[in-house]
Amino acid sequence: RNEDGVASAQLAGEAISRCIETCGNLLELCAFKMIQPRSLAPGARQGSSSRLTPVLLLASLCMCAFYLFTTPNESRAALETTRSTTAATRNEDESKLSRLRRTMQMHLDRLSRTTGFSMQLSFKTAEGEFSVAAGMHADGSPVSTSDTFLFGSGTKPITALAVMQLVDAGVLREDDVAAPLIDKGIAKLGSNTTLVSLFGPAAAQITVGQLLRMQSGLNDFDFPEFDGELLRRGRASSPLEFVYAAAASDAPFVCAPGSCACYSSTNYVLAGVLLLGLPGSPDDWEELDQSEAVSAYLPRKQPSSKSADLAGKQASATAGARNAEQRTHIEFLNTGPLSDKLTVPGFHVETNPRNARAAGTAALIGGPVTGIPVKLVAQLTFPDFVTRIYDQDASVLGWTCGNGVGTTREMAHFFWELLREKTLLSEETLNSMRQYRLLDKGWSAGGLAYGAGLMVQQMSWSKFMLDVWGGRRACVR
Repeated sequence: RNEDGVASAQLAGEAISRCIETCGNLLELCAFKMIQPRSLAPGARQGSSSRLTPVLLLASLCMCAFYLFTTPNESRAALETTRSTTAATRNEDESKLSRLRRTMQMHLDRLSRTTGFSMQLSFKTAEGEFSVAAGMHADGSPVSTSDTFLFGSGTKPITALAVMQLVDAGVLREDDVAAPLIDKGIAKLGSNTTLVSLFGPAAAQITVGQLLRMQSGLNDFDFPEFDGELLRRGRASSPLEFVYAAAASDAPFVCAPGSCACYSSTNYVLAGVLLLGLPGSPDDWEELDQSEAVSAYLPRKQPSSKSADLAGKQASATAGARNAEQRTHIEFLNTGPLSDKLTVPGFHVETNPRNARAAGTAALIGGPVTGIPVKLVAQLTFPDFVTRIYDQDASVLGWTCGNGVGTTREMAHFFWELLREKTLLSEETLNSMRQYRLLDKGWSAGGLAYGAGLMVQQMSWSKFMLDVWGGRRACVR
């Protein structure tokens, strides 16, 4: 909208196009990340992408052509529409929101048909909000906007918020050394080991802020061999299992604390252990609940007496937050059947780790080009092992690094409150949370910038595909 209040439909169409492109990239990134190997040891090769044949490049061009020539006329027309001279009114804003919703539904339907994934997407602005869903359940019924999905690493921002609220309340500082509290948390988990005994002397230098910002230097536990064995068992014994896996890797540290930014979910398991080590926190790790951090605007269960003190500290940091309307809240599942709260099953494809990157490439290309669902392509190409996540125990999610379950509408409301309304943290602490550093080692190096639980991603389709096909890390800032 210009200074004269003239609305540009062309700009709106371009914005819609960018939204659609972004959703497609996120889908490809999530599906690709789920099955790609991530060896973070120094000097480790990033998969087998360098050996991919030119046939894959040709297939990617075919996929581009597929989407280009099947784009509906209505979407093309939105980009070619000239400026409207009608003054904007609330009804017009609602009409634009309705058009955006229809367009997103149309493209979500197409993505679901060509990939085989069930999807849900929510959009929120000051003028309104909407949710759309696509895909089918195993019984043939359609996925709806009330279905629940696993957020996986989308849980990390809320875990980070739980810690940053304690920073706001003066309970913690970002430059506090993390080991003393982590060691107390480890003791509550039934072990007499320490962070230093697991990872070596360098672990004594790790700060609270470095854990949240992916700057601790700790290696990741998330690699195909560990994932596959865990899912075959269907449960984890405790959060320490994930920490032990990282500590047992060939290189427990990929760099000295604070000297690099490297994505590692180990940081966010340890963030949970740190919360467990605080005075007044639960004695049992199964009772730690990140929903305490968003209790100011989401209805939740009453805290147990064991967690009441911690809840009180967090509530004091968010006392000024406004209450939203009553609705289903995000669940954080520590143990128990995922099927109790999760309604979209999800699946994991395990392959030979050396071929995992090629498997992801084959599935992501083969689905859109052939119209065959990605899951079927993966099963036909690499039928080594397929696990339905719905049947697993919640302990396999990695606790505070990935245990969130809910609707995308609730996650949209969370980010709206955090980043737009700014009701969950003080201005100073939120600004600190949003200080980003480009990842420079390991997974997505050069493609993501990470703050304290928040990240900024390079969304150029071409730059993302350079990373997938050529193994190069490119980021335009």
